[in-house]
Amino acid sequence: VDQQHEQDSKRQAIWNDLQRTNAKVQEKNAKKRESANRREQLLKGVYTTSNAWNGNGN
Repeated sequence: VDQQHEQDSKRQAIWNDLQRTNAKVQEKNAKKRESANRREQLLKGVYTTSNAWNGNGN
């Protein structure tokens, strides 16, 4: 019984570790996606504002 319990807690520890790693990876991917989106928006924003300036003759 003790051996079984030990295996279970080891498995639990490994599982917890995996979950933690997954969370970190998810977070990293989310940040990457976020910065990519922000870069896209910035580029679009720059283009639209410069076009607006040209249109207004400023």
